[in-house]
Amino acid sequence: MTALRLFLPGDWLSVWRILEPVFRAGETYPYSPNITEAEARVAWIDVPAATFVAVGDLGEVLGTYYIKPNPLLVATKEPRHDLHTFTAIPQLNGVLLNVYF
Repeated sequence: MTALRLFLPGDWLSVWRILEPVFRAGETYPYSPNITEAEARVAWIDVPAATFVAVGDLGEVLGTYYIKPNPLLVATKEPRHDLHTFTAIPQLNGVLLNVYF
């Protein structure tokens, strides 16, 4: 069974193995395909409000997502009902899943 939990520092190498090929492809995220591992860690772990991982029965990291304020909402001075408060961008076995809250 797959479970979701908060990212732990020891998860990083597994998370990076999932994210690196996606970032290198340059087709999904607004990050440079040449992003370094250190830059990716800042963008995926340090900047978001929270980062989560999906783990399998043996504790292996199967996917990841983060939650951070929607930059469009933050930049808007007036409340807008068409903008989401948080966006989660999960990866599960390298497949992008878009989930909006």
